[in-house]
Order: sequence, then structure tokens, then C-alpha cells
Amino acid sequence: MIFDRRHFYFFLTLLATLSVVEFVPVSAQSLKIELVNNQPFRVRMPIAVKTANLKGESFETSNGKSAQKDGDDLVFISDIPASSRQEFILQNGAVSKPSNRSFVLEPEGDGVRFKFAGVDLGRLSWQIVYRDSKPQELKGLPFSTKEDLSAQFKPNSIKFDKIAEGMVFDVWRGTAEGSGLRLTIELRIFHDGFLDIRSELKNVAAAKTENVYAAVITRWQQPALVERSVCYDNRISALKENDWTNFRVGESRNWYVQRGVDWLKTNFNGNISAAWLNEFSESFTVHQDATTKHQARWVGANIPQIGFEAQTKNADVYILTEIARSNLKSYAERLEDNRLMPFGESVSFTSRIVFNQQPQSDEQTDNAFVAYTSYAEQKMHVEPKVQKPAMQKPARSKGAASADSTKFLHSPALQRTAQKDTAPANTIKYSIGVSYTRFGTNYFPYSTLGENFDIKKLPGMDRDSYWPVAADTVNKWELFADDIRRDLRIAKTLGFELIRLHHLELISGIDKQKRFEYLDFLFGELRKLKLKALVDARISAEDTAGLVKRYRDVIDGVEVDNEVLIFGINDDAPDYWKKVYAAVKSVAPEISVHLTAHTNMGAFDRLREFGVPFDKIGQHAYSDGLDSPADMRGFALAAASYGRRVGKEPVITEWNWRFLTRMTEEDRAKVYAPIFENVLKTRSMPTMYQFQFNESLAMSPAVLKGIRHYEQMWLSRRPKPEAFVMSDLIKKYAAPTHPNKLIDVEHVVVELDKKGSGMAQFKVINTSARVLNLKSSIETPANLRADFAVPKNAILHLEPNETKIIDVRIEALSTNKVFEPLPGFYHVFLRLEDGEILRYGWAEVRLAGIPQIDATTKTKVIYGENAFSFDLNRPLAVVYGDKAPVQDVETAYAVVNALESASGRPVKIYELKDLPKDEKSTLILIGTAKTNQLITQVSANIPANLAAAKQFVARVSDSKNDWLILSGADNLEAERAAMDWTIRFWKYAKDSAARRIGLVEKDLPLGVDPQGLP
Repeated sequence: MIFDRRHFYFFLTLLATLSVVEFVPVSAQSLKIELVNNQPFRVRMPIAVKTANLKGESFETSNGKSAQKDGDDLVFISDIPASSRQEFILQNGAVSKPSNRSFVLEPEGDGVRFKFAGVDLGRLSWQIVYRDSKPQELKGLPFSTKEDLSAQFKPNSIKFDKIAEGMVFDVWRGTAEGSGLRLTIELRIFHDGFLDIRSELKNVAAAKTENVYAAVITRWQQPALVERSVCYDNRISALKENDWTNFRVGESRNWYVQRGVDWLKTNFNGNISAAWLNEFSESFTVHQDATTKHQARWVGANIPQIGFEAQTKNADVYILTEIARSNLKSYAERLEDNRLMPFGESVSFTSRIVFNQQPQSDEQTDNAFVAYTSYAEQKMHVEPKVQKPAMQKPARSKGAASADSTKFLHSPALQRTAQKDTAPANTIKYSIGVSYTRFGTNYFPYSTLGENFDIKKLPGMDRDSYWPVAADTVNKWELFADDIRRDLRIAKTLGFELIRLHHLELISGIDKQKRFEYLDFLFGELRKLKLKALVDARISAEDTAGLVKRYRDVIDGVEVDNEVLIFGINDDAPDYWKKVYAAVKSVAPEISVHLTAHTNMGAFDRLREFGVPFDKIGQHAYSDGLDSPADMRGFALAAASYGRRVGKEPVITEWNWRFLTRMTEEDRAKVYAPIFENVLKTRSMPTMYQFQFNESLAMSPAVLKGIRHYEQMWLSRRPKPEAFVMSDLIKKYAAPTHPNKLIDVEHVVVELDKKGSGMAQFKVINTSARVLNLKSSIETPANLRADFAVPKNAILHLEPNETKIIDVRIEALSTNKVFEPLPGFYHVFLRLEDGEILRYGWAEVRLAGIPQIDATTKTKVIYGENAFSFDLNRPLAVVYGDKAPVQDVETAYAVVNALESASGRPVKIYELKDLPKDEKSTLILIGTAKTNQLITQVSANIPANLAAAKQFVARVSDSKNDWLILSGADNLEAERAAMDWTIRFWKYAKDSAARRIGLVEKDLPLGVDPQGLP
């Protein structure tokens, strides 16, 4: 029995081990294949390139490889060294059986037996498992399905038939039925030592699809072995006899949606090795009726990818593939657990066994897994035909076109046009992994330049949540122009190439003329910096197309509905998405349009079924805690492998950590690189955005959740340590032509004197292999003057590896009616360009001083003696208590951001347990006597009238310590006392929006993210 036509077609499309970009009719005589390995390790595996109209079934290549036709695919075995490329011509070959079969397979009983290099490696058999869920599985609590699989294993009867035979691989197929489920298994036997196991489980008669458990067990009866190891969600360990994988036992919430076994390796006696690799196979979606909480929609079932666990029993291995299983309450909004496919629907999953004639290390096996699951891309490369003048001599001139002048074709229209003027020779370029990654950050000044101090906020703030619109920063954008220029230049300096304008629909309610003045300025600055924008918005199709048309040259893509697929596909959404896609393509066919999920790639399967077009596979993910950075690799590979199979580029537009907020900056920086390198090392992601760029006062500390503050920049725009880690990663993984790889400019920190003067020394190094002649200039905000200290030539000449120092004089200027420059952080930029390269250097300029403070305005807050004379122009640290409530943490961050920016001095923040002893003398304490142990320690020294006040600010000093206490009757009152004190100096600060616009007292709705997301 074979698959029905619809599911078999979907199955082949989903599980093909290639990337499809376009179909180009070719003849074997004219086809050249260029194979590029961008991975830093050798890759040996089957490759399938997409072709059309090939005549014949078997082919040979000019370098001696056999190739076999498989529908529109041409399949061969690659063996390519690390970071290298191979080229060969495809030639017609005689149809014959391969002379040497290293790997052979034959049906045996209820399964199959196979040999490699003449060694018997055992047999495979399968069992379908289907039962009602146990009561414990339905509580939304952690539940493990761990049990003795060997005791319950009863193989289903499967008869395998050979359905295809060829020079590269043979195909066997068998079907089993049980409990109303049909399991169809296709075994693709590659003669050189690979076995692809492609499976489909279909609901043909199982009426009950809710509150059930369903799985497939594969038993591998192995011969004598030497050792086993397993990679379980990117964590490698030994797998002994009579052992189990984790089965989610003792795992945190973050791991509960992971799929489990990445690979399982066995080294056998006789120096034979076999590694079972699991592809990232998508779970399915199910429909939910409308409720009071959500519309009718399609959501993911069970977990995002099909789950894999393993057990060993003596010499046997049991691979458990879980289809319907339990999950946690915390994922109830996005996943419907204990669900089976509806009647008539199916789910597909695939694995590969890789055989070698020598033992394999864990590293070699992991490399094979990454190559198997990471992104790969195919493009058709057409060599232009040289048009010869009528009297041209036979000898080729120096100006004739070379192989370097070839073009990549991206659409049938371009293909047809090009084929009229090109020679018939075509090249398929197949790239394993990406050669580099483009990097972006999320910066959206219309939100993050706003200010909200709980009781008081900017007049135009519209909600208390992530993310509000700060309408005043748009309506009066000229007042914030320097802030935006500064931020974009810092992003450029760090190496970001792309800027994601998050929730751009926020400004839709602003007057159209003012809105486009603002956008003209914003996109104009992007253009000057050679930055591109990703538009993330939910606006009408017509308005989206209007934006794209107006700023076409600066827009890199459109992301429709921020991360909307994470929570499902509302029934009424596909029509809108189709309209947006069509509208954008009508004005700019080259601009990509995509939607975004988490790791629930099955949502894209449902979109394809609905006919919703999309150009990329979008993903957002965060590392939730110190135990979860390793799982970030699985997140990325899930999107990358899906993109490879469907021929669409993956893109990550939000990536970072959460729940590390209470750690020190230095400790976070240590774990920052792995969070990103678990993606970057796999060479799986062409484009990746960090979320987000700058700290902000835009969200009230009363409503925040204590899970973020993962920004690269403090409010002062002093870089956090993570910013430099990110910049180093960009240098490492960006394109060879990235300006930060060609020119190194060290970050400069300058302390201005009391008059506001100082000198910055930019150290510029030519790290390229060519001579550079760079035009240099200085860019500053209006409140700063800077110029070259020594008259210089207009062009900076640098030989390879040469270093030059550029001295720049700096002077801070007065602001409006202020006669002396205000304390704070200023920023100077060195612009270097040569027509191709545009590189920025950045000097962080600090002018320390005492912020002006309002000591006279009467409020509900009671201020103690000498509270307003607390010296803010000295080293300070803000401290909240050990295990303090979230509100204390958010209050502390708001105080730190405002105080640092206003004083021109770095201000540190600590949970009490992390406070160094040598920084204990001058502190600002946040919280109450119940939540901050230091406040408890000095509570006897707080005057009774203050201690009894609902909101108070007290100063406690002795010969050793000088502390300011921002406190109250409870944490909300303590927060409001802290905000009252902060506003008193912030409204005079250099960077303050409150100074420019003013604050009002008003209530705001407790809103949510503009898309209705938590």
C-alpha cells in the first residue's frame, strides 16, 4: 500500500534534503554543478539538487560521481572538505547497477536487516502506540512518559517492497496499521552508507483525537558494540546499556517544548560506526473554536517539533517518536496538547543513519547532524554570453567578460530575459550552510524615546505596557532628531547592518503629514548610513505598499504581524496576509514579505495549505535562564532545516535572553556569546536580529515583569558589556566585505574637564589586505563641538595592517538658556568612507556633574533631612534586596538609567548578594524593610515620621556609609517615592524628554503589546 496522492506529494516536498530556489530547465550536457561547503568541517552526505527536463535516469559527473534522477531532483553523494568548493559537469551515464554496494538492506520478518561493509548491523522494526491519556498527563504539570519500552514493544507487521533501484540509492516501502492509525515507512538506502527513514503517521480510523497519547517506537536490534553516546537537545553524554534519555525528567519549563534526541551514535566492534540523526520534523496544527479569550484559530499541537526519546536494553536501542503528548499550562496559549491529527490528516517525520568504516567521535557525529539539519541553498547561475564586435579578433581582450561577471537569477521573468542573451552553459550552485550572516538590531524611537514615571508621563503616551507609542517624540521629532542620529550611528559603529522598526503601526494615529515628515527623516538617516530597515507593522495592505514604495531603496523586507504565528492562525488572518503580500509585490517585487513563528514551523505548513504566500521563515526566540542557552541551537536549526526543505530563507528577527535580569552585567556578558553562537556556529541563519537596542523609560516600572533589560545600551548610551560581545560576533560571522572586518576603530571613552573640554584619540587600523584611502569627517550632536586637532589631508591613507591615531578636540556646549553644558553622556563619531566602505568610529564622552534637582515642589513623598544634598556626582550603586519582588527590580533599573544619564557617571546596579564590599559606602537603596535587607539593617536610624510615611526618601549616614533610601509602605509606594525623586532631577537633564516636552499626570490603560501579545 502507498500514500494517497495528496499526502505523498506533501511528504516528499517536506522531507527532501535540499533547498529549492527556482526550477530551471536544463539538459545534462549543459549542466555544471558548483558545490560550496561553508561549514568549518568536512561534509559527506547525500545532496539533492532541483532540476527539470533531464533525460535519462542515471548520470555521471566529470569528477567520477554517480548521480540518480529522482523526479525533478538529481541526487548524489557529496564528500567535500571544510570551507571549500567543488565544480563538476553532469554527463549522461548508462543505467546500470552500482558495482560496489557498501550498504545493503533486505526485509526480514516484521522489519528489515542491513549490512555495511560486510558487517551485520542488526535489524529495525516498528510499533504504533495509541492510548487514552493518563489523568496525570492532563493537569498541565510536568509529566514524563518514561517507561520500559522493551517490555511493551510488540512490532507491527510490515511488508517492505522495493519500489525503486538506482546507481545511488534504492527505495523500499512498507505500511502497518493499528488502533486506527496507518504508519507508512519509506527506506532510502544509499549504497555508500546512508539510510534515510521517512515516515508518515495518518489517522485513518481513530475517532478519538483529544486527550490521547500516540507515538511510534523503532527498535534497533544491534550486534556487539563498543560504546554509545547521545546528543539530547544539544547536550552530549554517554548512553549506557539499560539506560534512558531524559524524558523531560527534572527539566525546567524552557526544555519542555524541546524535541529531545538530536542524534544517537554507536561504535561497533570491527571499527564500524553508525549515527542515528533526527531531522527537525514539524508537528501539525489543530483548529480551536472561538472562546472569550481568543478568536477561532489554528494552533500547534503538543510540541513544536516531533519529539524523540531513547532507551537502551542490553544491545538493543528503542527510539520513541512522540506524536500526541502532554505539555505545560504555561504553553496553553500556543499549544494544544494530548492531540492527535484529525481524521484523514497525517504527520511526517524523518531520520537518517550515517555509517562509517571507522569509529566516529562525538564531534564528528555532531558535525554530521548540523550538516544534515542546517540551512542549504540552491541557485541557478547563468554565464553571460560575450557579444563580439563584427571585426573582433579571435583572441580575447582584457575587457572581455569573465566567470566573475556571472549573475544569479531570482525569477522566471529574469530567467527568460537572460536566456536570450546568454550561452547555454548553466551552473547549479548548491551551498551547504551560509557563508556569512547579516546582523540587525531592533530600534524604534517612536516608542523607546518616550518616558513614563508611573504617576507622571509624557502627554502623548498611550498605554502602560510593552510597547507604548510616545506620540510627542513623533509630533515634535525635530527635538529628538539628534537622539535618533546618535542611536543609528552607534548601531552602525557596532556593526549592525539592519534596523527593525518594531510595531511601526504605533504611529498610524499621528497626523499623516507629520508622520511622513518623521519617516522621511528616519529613513533619510538610514540611507546616509547605508543601513536597511525591516518594517514590522500591522497596517492596511495599501498603507504597507505605500511605505514600501516611498522608501523602497532603504527597505530590506516587511514582517507582517509581529510574531503572530506563535499564538496561532486566526481564521480571518490569511485574507489580510495575502492582501499585504500582493500589495507589496505590486510596487516592489524584490522586497521580501514574511510572517514569524517561534519554533512552531507547522504553522507555515498550514499557511501553505491556505495559499498564503511568504518569502522567508521568520522566527523569534529567547534563552529563558542560565539552563537554556544550549537549546537555542535547536530553535535555529528547526527554522533553518524547514527553510531548506521548502526553499525559503530563514530569518531571526528577535533573539536574546530573558530572566537573567538580576545578574550583573559582567556575568551576563559571559553567557551572552553562547546564546548567539549556538545559532551562528551552525551556519544556519542568513540574517539575525538582536532584540533590542536601547534601554528606555517608556514603560512604567509598575507594570513591567522583571524579565528583560537585555538591551545593548544604557539610557545614557553607554554600552553594556554585551554590546562589545555582539560587535565581536559580527566581526567573526559577517560577510568578508563588512566594514568592521576591513577597518578596526577602537571604542573611545573620554572624560571631559569641568569646562566641558577634552580630547578623543581614535585608533584606526587597516585590517584589510589592500591599501585604503578614506575620506574622514567628524559628526556630533548640536550640543557638542568637535574637530580634528591637527589640520589633515582630506584623505586618510592606510597601508594593510597600518595603524594611525586621529586626535579630535571636543567641547560640550550650553543648552538653550543654560549657560554651562549640562552633565551627561555625549557622543562623537568619526566617519570613514571610500565609496565602497562606510565605517564609523565612536567616542563615548562623559561630562560628570551634579544634576540640578527640584527641592521645593511639594508632593505626597516625605523627604528626610539632607535628602536633597545627597551627592550624586561620585561613584554610586543602586541596590535592591535579595529575592526582591519584580517591582523593586524595575524601580531600580529606572533610577539607574535616569541617574547615570543625568550625572554623566556610570551607575551600577546590584541585587544585594552581588554587591562588592568595596562599593558599599555610597548606595541608593530601593524597596522596603521587608524586601531590602540593607534597609532593614538601618531601619532604626530612619526617623519615626519617615518610617511611618506612605512614601519617603531618607538619608542615612555615618563615618563609613552614606546611603539614600527610596522606600514606602509597600513596593508600589516605594516605587512612587523613587519616581518622585527621579523626576526632580530628570526634568532638567540633558537627554530628558521631560525637559523638552514636559510631564503630565494622567492614568493610562493597562494595555498589552500592540498585537495583543503578553
